[in-house]
Amino acid sequence: MKTISERTRALHPGVLGSALRSAWPVVAGVVVALVLQSVLAPAVGPFAAKMVLDIGIAVVLAVSLNIVNGFAGQFSIGHAGFMMVGGYAAAIVTYYGSIKLWGSPEPHGGFLGSGDLLFLFACALGGCVAALAGLVVGLPSLRLRGDYLAIVTLGFGEIIRVFMNNLEHPVNITNGPRGLDRIDSMNLFGFSFGRAVEI
Repeated sequence: MKTISERTRALHPGVLGSALRSAWPVVAGVVVALVLQSVLAPAVGPFAAKMVLDIGIAVVLAVSLNIVNGFAGQFSIGHAGFMMVGGYAAAIVTYYGSIKLWGSPEPHGGFLGSGDLLFLFACALGGCVAALAGLVVGLPSLRLRGDYLAIVTLGFGEIIRVFMNNLEHPVNITNGPRGLDRIDSMNLFGFSFGRAVEI
């Protein structure tokens, strides 16, 4: 008869199988996004396409809130602050990186050109910066539960909002409450996610 550790080792999934099972939702999401951009966006027009894009962003935020509140049982209300940190980090890298590399914030490069690579790098960096902000807020509040965790995360969201609104003086980084302007819509793999595409 096998011991429990031997039976457990036999049931342990392989690395490749785990990676494939973890990657299929991402691949499915990218395929759905490309189909929506290339089929739905031209059919409904630019305004409705922009609304669908904003709805998709809200769905991502709601799913992340469901993971923390629904599955973990923690009452956290600072998700908008973490999303703001990642979004501003990606926007700053894209905006100022384009100015530094090409002299203007306009999109550059064609399919997977240097502008697309800068955007992909900025998105990955934005996610990492948001995760780092979550770590910075999460480590001191590891023992907090319920309302106290909600107060800490709400405070973080408000601190980040005020901080980003005041990054205008003495050096203008985020353009204050007006936000970064003259940023073109997301352009990736030849698709512009903010404009209707005619096929």
